[in-house]
Amino acid sequence: LDISGGGSLIRTRQPVPIGALVTLGFTLEAGTPPVEIRARVKAVRLEERTHAYRLNTEFEGIARRTQEQIVRFIFQQHTLLSRRRSA
Repeated sequence: LDISGGGSLIRTRQPVPIGALVTLGFTLEAGTPPVEIRARVKAVRLEERTHAYRLNTEFEGIARRTQEQIVRFIFQQHTLLSRRRSA
């Protein structure tokens, strides 16, 4: 749902306890290798409407290069959105 250089907000059907260590895997851009990051669950909220759980996570032990890659991706996405809105 959301990502930053320090953590993410994800949705899952499975409950996960606060404090749990999870491994997140995702692809930032087509044609690039997937990123795998360990994250600690900081908060959990049940969405009544969807019956899914929102997990606020904080990355742990993330490599600086991976963190920079995420920040670069976010910047590129914001730039694309800004261009579309002004077009």
